[in-house]
Amino acid sequence: MRLDALMERERFPATALPTVGSQPTIDLVPRLSEQPLVSIVIPTMGTEREIDGQPTLLCLQAIDSIMARSTYD
Repeated sequence: MRLDALMERERFPATALPTVGSQPTIDLVPRLSEQPLVSIVIPTMGTEREIDGQPTLLCLQAIDSIMARSTYD
């Protein structure tokens, strides 16, 4: 049975993307009809560290990274 047919039968809206490598896997990319709200918890307690010679708040570093990499609206 094809994976797409199985997901259709189970009413799991996703696209199957096989990967190639030493350990092949199948990534499931959800097909969302809407974009629900998402919460992200970053437990850093406002810790500051030196990154590239600059004092940096880790929570701001994490937020910047999420904003730069996320494709979620």
